[in-house]
Amino acid sequence: QTSLDDAEGRVRALLELCDRLATRPLKALSLHYKKPIGLKMLDPAFRDPSDPRESARLAKRGRGDDPEMEEHKRLQREVKEARRSVSRQIRRDSEFIAAVENKERIRVDKKRAAKLKEVMTTLERDQAEYKLMKTTGGTMDTSLQAYRPGKKGKKGRMAGNETEQNRRSRGGMSGKRGGAAGRGR
Repeated sequence: QTSLDDAEGRVRALLELCDRLATRPLKALSLHYKKPIGLKMLDPAFRDPSDPRESARLAKRGRGDDPEMEEHKRLQREVKEARRSVSRQIRRDSEFIAAVENKERIRVDKKRAAKLKEVMTTLERDQAEYKLMKTTGGTMDTSLQAYRPGKKGKKGRMAGNETEQNRRSRGGMSGKRGGAAGRGR
């Protein structure tokens, strides 16, 4: 009996704990906490110009009172400016030369295209004349068609009930021109 009462008490305590956990507000999930990175604070650098070591360091950087050093730095700046100016001028000159050469190339290409067009026109005209002479039975010997001596002796086509005897009896008309074979065309 006591073990049963003890078990019931534990179950009630467990149910109360579950109710408390179910009703409490939940905490949002997050990844591992990282401390934010702070800004780096730099200490200002103070230099005393009366210190001989500091004055030597400033002179090396070109901020000293040495007139020879200042003259040298001025001349270096002028040399750099002259070098930049010359390179700019060379670039402009090369662009101009490239533009002139491009114009010349375009002119030559146009001339070549006009010549090609003229040649193609002549060839097309000659081709048209050749085809015209070929279809009209011109006497021009082009030697493109193979010569077949037996072609004239070849029988023509016969249509329908026509036979060789019928053809001869009608007056020797060939199947190619006139007669029954030629009417449909």
